[in-house]
Amino acid sequence: MIGHFDCFSGASGDMILGAFVDAGWTGLEEALSCLQVPGWKLRIEPVRKRGLPATKVHFDLDPATSARHLDDMLRIIEASELPQTVRGAAEAIFLRLGTIEAAVHGVPVEEVHFHELGGLDTLLDIVGACAGFGHFGFGSVSVSPFAVGGGVVKTMHGLLPVPTPATAALLHGWQITAGPVDRELTTPTGAAILTHFAASQGLPPMHLQAVAHGAGTLELEHPNVLRLLLGEEAAGQPTETVVVLETMVDDMSPELLPVAMEELFAAGALDAFVTVVQGKKGRPAMLITALGAPGSEQTLGEVLFRHTSTIGVRYRSEQRRVLARHEATVETRFGPVRVKISGEGSWRKVKPEFDDCRRLAAEHSVAVDVVIQAALRAAERREGE
Repeated sequence: MIGHFDCFSGASGDMILGAFVDAGWTGLEEALSCLQVPGWKLRIEPVRKRGLPATKVHFDLDPATSARHLDDMLRIIEASELPQTVRGAAEAIFLRLGTIEAAVHGVPVEEVHFHELGGLDTLLDIVGACAGFGHFGFGSVSVSPFAVGGGVVKTMHGLLPVPTPATAALLHGWQITAGPVDRELTTPTGAAILTHFAASQGLPPMHLQAVAHGAGTLELEHPNVLRLLLGEEAAGQPTETVVVLETMVDDMSPELLPVAMEELFAAGALDAFVTVVQGKKGRPAMLITALGAPGSEQTLGEVLFRHTSTIGVRYRSEQRRVLARHEATVETRFGPVRVKISGEGSWRKVKPEFDDCRRLAAEHSVAVDVVIQAALRAAERREGE
């Protein structure tokens, strides 16, 4: 199943939760009880927004139980009984929020006081959303352009333009629109959650199976809802958004490059490579390029600063088209070999795992290509069965 979030009226944490509940998820309260944090009560209300049926999620909170610092949030999540995947996603979202809040307000990340982002309600929104994504287990997640709104919004820092500095930073590289009204439509929490899970922007081809609506708090001239479209992926190769990071170095030992490449992949890079170029003053230089999912520029950029001699990294968003792919294991006379199978029909490509082939070739004292060809023939037989 794939999911597409239509943010024509923005996105917020409670709207994401409402969309999941409207789509049939009944496990929100059970998931949040794993936090073992008192002071909240869940209310789920069916509402109509300009005649459109939707689900509104409310949290009735005890004002005395409000966690506001980044460390507070992380300690609660780490001590919870949530599944590891949910804990990991929630921690990553809070760390990104904390890093961005520190940058826009000019304070160390450990001193970040979330203000509008802080409190028990934000903890419940983010953890609940991560649990919802875990429940649905989408094969892919996409979003529409984000309607951010316009005008100004009152904050603890005074009046700020919409999108607020934090929201603008979180949506860097993503397509945004003003939206139909001068109000804050996309909140930092909503932006942080959706950009963490989404891999592409734009409605992909799908066989539509369900539509759900999560209600916001605003009463506008249009339905203030976040629409979730659920379906099965249709044939074709949709495009997806990736962030491309580049930096050029001419004063770094080539011996250190493999370490940088390994660290980039460990940090979640989709691809990374080095190109030999001519730098300033005619000096030989190395252009290091890394591809990542939208929102990964902070993490991958830190890897480049830490493991190369660069003092600056540039990044941009691009679209890419990829073939559907899966992995299988085939049996050869030398032993089992993993193969990656991409596309179908005239687009079909089969690639044996080189490390498997090299290991089996050494064990049987044959050339690596002999094992590769055996794996290809085994894959053809398997597809023909």
